[in-house]
Amino acid sequence: MPVFVQNLQRSVSVNLYRLHHVADLFLACLRLQRFDVGVAFEETDVVRCLNGKYRGSNTATDVLSFPQKEVVVPEQIPDSGELWDTSLGDIVIALPYVHQQCREEESTLEERLPILICHSLCHLIGYDHNNTHNWQLMVKRERSLLSCYNNAFGTALEPLTQCDED
Repeated sequence: MPVFVQNLQRSVSVNLYRLHHVADLFLACLRLQRFDVGVAFEETDVVRCLNGKYRGSNTATDVLSFPQKEVVVPEQIPDSGELWDTSLGDIVIALPYVHQQCREEESTLEERLPILICHSLCHLIGYDHNNTHNWQLMVKRERSLLSCYNNAFGTALEPLTQCDED
C-alpha cells in the first residue's frame, strides 16, 4: 500500500523521494506493506499547535504520531475486515525544528529523518515509551528496523535514545 509524503513547509528543503523510500523500507521490514502511512513535513508552529491540541503541551517538538488504529499489543494490528481500512496513521515532522536540532548536534537531516520516521512508525504500530519496560521494547524494535535501514543504505544509524537492556 502507499506511503503518502507531503512537504507542507517552505523553510527547509527535503528529498521526498528518498523519505518515501525510507518509509516503504520500514514497512517492508515490518511486513506491513498492506498498510498506508502518511508522512507530512510541517512548520514548527503548526506542530506546536498540534502538540498543544492533541497532547496538551503547547511546546515545539520534532515529531508527532497519530495512530489510526488502537493497537493493544505492539505489531498486532487489528483487522476490521474492510478493504478500505488500511491506514496505520500519520507522522508529522516539524522540519525547521529538526533542522535546528541537527545544526546544534552536528548531524544531518539525512541521518535524523529516518530515525524519526522509524520512531514514529513504532508508535503507529503500538509501541510506547510510557514506562521503562515499554521504552526498552520500543528501542529494541527501533534498533532492528534501523539495522534493516543500515543494511540497505550502508549507514550506522541508531535510535536517538538508548536504554540499558539488563
